[in-house]
Amino acid sequence: MSYSYSDIESLVRSELYESTTTVLTSSDLYNAINDGYKQVSINALCIEKELLMVIDAGCNLMRVPGVSVKYIELLTVDELIFEDTPDTEWENTSDTEWDIAETRFSYPNRGLVKATPQMIGHLKIDKSHPQYWFPWGDLVYIEPIPDYRYTLRIHYADYPASELVLNDDTLSDLPLAFQHCVVDFALYVLCLKLQRWSKAQAFYNRYIGNLVARRKEYIEQNVEGRYAHEMPNRVEKVSGR
Repeated sequence: MSYSYSDIESLVRSELYESTTTVLTSSDLYNAINDGYKQVSINALCIEKELLMVIDAGCNLMRVPGVSVKYIELLTVDELIFEDTPDTEWENTSDTEWDIAETRFSYPNRGLVKATPQMIGHLKIDKSHPQYWFPWGDLVYIEPIPDYRYTLRIHYADYPASELVLNDDTLSDLPLAFQHCVVDFALYVLCLKLQRWSKAQAFYNRYIGNLVARRKEYIEQNVEGRYAHEMPNRVEKVSGR
């Protein structure tokens, strides 16, 4: 079950032994908890979304929302196909010997390879459909420059959709594995405010440790173990076969 705002407030006040608003006001808690909600999403990249975007011919820069692009798929490739005519000449001319028919082919999704700016001009390019990408500030650069209009599926990590305001608002955007990290971050921020330096360091270390461990578990939870794909060390012939 997702943590609610009131759950987090109670946990934080309990751990800091500050049950009243005399030292820590409701505003202090509100800011620390929502900062934690956003910071966990940035550090863990765990609020995963996808978006279909169309990139036009001659355009190789796209603005994508969210924290970070994870990967990009090319969904369709548009080709120009020459239609045969009763004529026997095989060439594209301005007369009616061949007609150009615009046809859309849907290929299995192709993942674009993530590159770096230093690789531009050294990449192996096959035709002019999108094949590589890299982040460029708050934009995404596509290589090569498309010669036609293409559809891309962008997989990216996003921020929480909204802040926690009401007591029963929950961390619904965060996977359950990361929700306690919001508590750890809020404790760290509030200890800085209270000038409890050693406590702040301890809570920060706890935040980072828990975040790294849970991110590793989150990434690997559905990944098959390597042993399932390894070749055996030795293959013996079975007699009678």
